[in-house]
Amino acid sequence: RTERETILRLGFVDQLTQLQNRRAYDLELEKIPQEGKFPIAFILADVDGLKLANDAFSHDTGDLLLQRVANVLRDVSDSGDLLARVGGDEFLVLMHQTTQELAEDRVHQIDSKLREEKVGHMTISLSTGIALLETGDMDPALAYRRAERRMYRQKLTESPKRKKLIIETLLSVQHKNYPRVKIHSEHVSMLCGKLSRMLELSENDTETMRRAGLYHDLGKIAMDQTILEKPSSLNEHEWYDVKRHSEVGYNILRSVPEYYDIAETVLHHHERWDGDGYPKGLGGNDIPLYSRMLSICDAYDAMVGTKPYATAKGKSEALQEIMKYRGSQFDPDLATLFVTMMSREIS
Repeated sequence: RTERETILRLGFVDQLTQLQNRRAYDLELEKIPQEGKFPIAFILADVDGLKLANDAFSHDTGDLLLQRVANVLRDVSDSGDLLARVGGDEFLVLMHQTTQELAEDRVHQIDSKLREEKVGHMTISLSTGIALLETGDMDPALAYRRAERRMYRQKLTESPKRKKLIIETLLSVQHKNYPRVKIHSEHVSMLCGKLSRMLELSENDTETMRRAGLYHDLGKIAMDQTILEKPSSLNEHEWYDVKRHSEVGYNILRSVPEYYDIAETVLHHHERWDGDGYPKGLGGNDIPLYSRMLSICDAYDAMVGTKPYATAKGKSEALQEIMKYRGSQFDPDLATLFVTMMSREIS
């Protein structure tokens, strides 16, 4: 009997969060007319940035994000409330014999508690919607849909802002913890601006290139951070981790419309003219122009900048390296233009 009860109980529990699951909620709906604990508040909540966490870091990070949300819901809820995970990133709170004001207060409590939480460097926030089931004559499914509509309306307006804040926070944390990455990114941004002006790009396009330079290494936030400061050669596993950073950066940046214009540039900035780069092995003019520009600016500053694993090259020596690899690693025309530009500056 105990084993059967355990199996039945597990059938109504979400294994990741240990909250009730969708099946438990459906069962609760059947009880609502008989129990008569009206009004009932339906609070639906959708986790902002779950896909960003999964794409940029790992599904383990996303799972931890969901568990933190579940813990906060438990902490601020009353014993008679139903707490359920009803979708991949959606949660439901049912409050019995309550009011709209009390439901709104509960949402404020949840938001306030979540502001104290972080998963890694990520802040946690929810998009929420509230609907009240006043009497047993009303359809509970209608109240659920009303709360869901309000939740999605908030998500449409607030989620991009919150994701942008997450991205800005990630960049700030990366630059604070790793000043070498900050200096390199700022230098690359400046070089991208100079090369853009040499190509007579518009001011908008020049600014896009500056932003791409500043954010090009954002994906390294998801790396094992000891690799960034490792003084010796990387092993195969570490090198694989490094090669992921352009894809991770792309996944982070493409999650917010404001960064769409630089996401692809960041994705392809380690492609090579001869097709031996990563992540897609593109070659020649198949590599986006801005990525080819960023590749040269990044490589040059990496050579002249300080780093734990090699001695910095002089500027003239670095320019010779750019010329040496024009037509193999770098776009030959852009490489020549960059070297001409920097040679004038040095002289």
